[in-house]
Amino acid sequence: IAKIAADLLAHHIHPGAFVNIGTGLPEEVSRLLYEGGLANQITLFAESGVIGGLPAAGIFFGASIHPRKIISSPQVFELCYQNLDAAVFGVLEVDSNGNVNVSQKGETLHQYVGPGGFMDLSSNAKVVIFVSTWMNHSRVAIQQNRLKILKYGEPKFVEHVHEITFPGAKALERGQKVFFVTEIGMFELTSKGMELKSIMPGIDLEKDILKTTRMKVILPEMGLPTMEAAIFSEKFKLHLRTLV
Repeated sequence: IAKIAADLLAHHIHPGAFVNIGTGLPEEVSRLLYEGGLANQITLFAESGVIGGLPAAGIFFGASIHPRKIISSPQVFELCYQNLDAAVFGVLEVDSNGNVNVSQKGETLHQYVGPGGFMDLSSNAKVVIFVSTWMNHSRVAIQQNRLKILKYGEPKFVEHVHEITFPGAKALERGQKVFFVTEIGMFELTSKGMELKSIMPGIDLEKDILKTTRMKVILPEMGLPTMEAAIFSEKFKLHLRTLV
């Protein structure tokens, strides 16, 4: 998932880009950017105020390894309001309209985690990439450069989210590019809805995607591309492809 997201991000940013990294799966994206040598070409940051370097993972989220500078959190958000090229976030739920829930895990009070600075960051980023497993509590394996679902889980991509923390329609109005990366494939939010842009090798469209979600899936008119098996390889390389 992180490889797909990192490659997608590299396609849509340029050298010098200002990129926010969220907690959870996005931390793996920043690690791949660092290992791929791209971290010194762009500026990764966390909303705590650490600018540059490699955002720290897990319980150390909010810190950074070798940051270029440390400023206050309000100053970071001021920079984001001026120019935020991209942001990478995790998700709890996504629905047919591209609405995202990152704040409410369930119905009880202790399951409400709140949005934090997510709403400011996600509404100002030119490119937003959400990374998530396709289902909760599922299990997958890579067999001969093909992905196989060993155990199906509970849908994370649903008809309607429990709470809208990121409104898909508003994102389209703002002209944002919004993508959703999972282990089964990659979606883009379009005016038609959630369009499946590519599928992982080994994944069956009908059995593994359409029958495992209540979300309305839009299929591309010109056929559905399969991702290259190189995504599974250790030789996988990242390159910034856009120069502006």
